[in-house]
Amino acid sequence: MANRRVDSALYNALDRSDPPASLEEIQSIVDADHGASTRYVLVENRQTPLFRACLCEFARIDVIFYLIEQWPQSVHMPDVNGDLPIHASCLYGLDFAIVKKLVSHFPESVGKQASDSETPLHLAARPLCSNSGPSLELVNFLYQRYPDAIQVRNDAGFLPIHHAVLSSDNSGERDQMIRFLAKASPRSLLAGDNDGDLPLHIACGCGLSLSAVQFLVELEPQSLTRRNHNGDLPLNFALLDKESPLEKLDYLLGMHQNFNDPAILHRCYQKNSSGSPLVVQYLIQRFPLCVKVQDEHGRIPLHKATQMHVWERHDAVIKHAHVQALVGAYPRGLFVRANNDKTPLEALLNQQYAYLEETRELMEEKLRDILTVSLKGIAEKFNVPEEVLVLSVVQYVV
Repeated sequence: MANRRVDSALYNALDRSDPPASLEEIQSIVDADHGASTRYVLVENRQTPLFRACLCEFARIDVIFYLIEQWPQSVHMPDVNGDLPIHASCLYGLDFAIVKKLVSHFPESVGKQASDSETPLHLAARPLCSNSGPSLELVNFLYQRYPDAIQVRNDAGFLPIHHAVLSSDNSGERDQMIRFLAKASPRSLLAGDNDGDLPLHIACGCGLSLSAVQFLVELEPQSLTRRNHNGDLPLNFALLDKESPLEKLDYLLGMHQNFNDPAILHRCYQKNSSGSPLVVQYLIQRFPLCVKVQDEHGRIPLHKATQMHVWERHDAVIKHAHVQALVGAYPRGLFVRANNDKTPLEALLNQQYAYLEETRELMEEKLRDILTVSLKGIAEKFNVPEEVLVLSVVQYVV
């Protein structure tokens, strides 16, 4: 086939989503080409008209069917990345009828791996765009036609069930899909990706419902105590999930008999992430002594909270909530020196918030509130004159 560029009018129409091109518009463009475009056509990145149409989440069924009739061989033709029209259709969550039509013309396509080594089942389990969320009907259809896909790993080591738990959809459809994939292949629940993360690790860190997490644990209890390559339990992921309900964290802790992790509060503060203030408050109430535990660098959790990055006003509010909760539980922690001889108080007073003026002003205001409450609390608890503590704070400022 000649590798020539067709009139861009056809591709411009197929790319349009508001409103999507009608069948009549597409037909008129093809007819105006005097039959030339009825031959198989390619563009510079080897995307056929059919493939280009499948990249639009608002693609019309009648337009897709028409393009298949015009160029039936294009169902078999991948783009430059090796993706077929069925991959694009599953990725963009197109109507189930479109995928069925593509499969009827190319049955073997359900087992084809595209870029990143992903099968159509991977993509259907976690569509990039979909007005209705992931489709259990589509996942079941693809699985029935190629059951082996459920054990195929992509380049990141993900099985389709890893994709399902990562889906951003919060409807009951995602939970049903996870249940379906887990029952179809129970052993996949102990399959780690390239980082050693099981489906349960990911499920605990991405806002999955409590009922879905309970289902995964009950189907494969061993997954609860499996650690990834960094030594993290699924529980550790829940500590960093800002959308996770406390009921899920409470359930996971309850499933660990004789749980004993003095450093659990430290796990709420990772290099590029932190848990929600509600999780911190919950852990302080459940494990009161954890606020005083020092890590290998001599830092207590308050040190780490004071080092949280602040890029905008929202970050400042969150950081304040963390610091306030920790100082309220352990006021004297402001003066605990780590191995580098730094205290949380010094970190608070020396940090720069130059990104936004309002952020700097907000943090200064919040810091005054914290110091006013904490200094008074320390003075009363340890019978130290408050003016002595004030002087010690002033020397940091100066």
